[in-house]
Amino acid sequence: MSSLSDIFDGIVEEPKKEVIEDVKEKGISPFDILNSIYFSRNFVLDDSTDKAYNKYLLNKGLSMGEDTIFYAAEMSRYSHITNNMHHDFLNGVVRKRKRYNKWIKSVKDDNIKVIKFFMQCSISKAKEILNLLNETQVNELRTIFERDFKGTL
Repeated sequence: MSSLSDIFDGIVEEPKKEVIEDVKEKGISPFDILNSIYFSRNFVLDDSTDKAYNKYLLNKGLSMGEDTIFYAAEMSRYSHITNNMHHDFLNGVVRKRKRYNKWIKSVKDDNIKVIKFFMQCSISKAKEILNLLNETQVNELRTIFERDFKGTL
């Protein structure tokens, strides 16, 4: 059988058989490592990927799943071990399957932003202050904030 260029007299070029690599190399994220632990097991921990290996984030990701929360708790107990030991343990004990765990995110509250602006304090302190104030006091602060400062933070 002849090639496409023979049939169409050079109008159609043959597809290139080599893989085109991206000019910009994509870095490895902790999410890629977590997916590798969960499903593919193709991540290799070496000197170039050791910097991307964050045990805290991996334990946090593992704690989002009901079948992997105990492994995350166990690895949190042994935070002094090396990255290789951490990775080998997780590859050995976590069953291979696809997991769709949702990461817990903080709830955005505009009242906390207003209190944080007026009191010049951290978010945790603003949450404590919000518990001490009643509804009318929070509404008063909000109206002053929107009226005088145009709602900009």
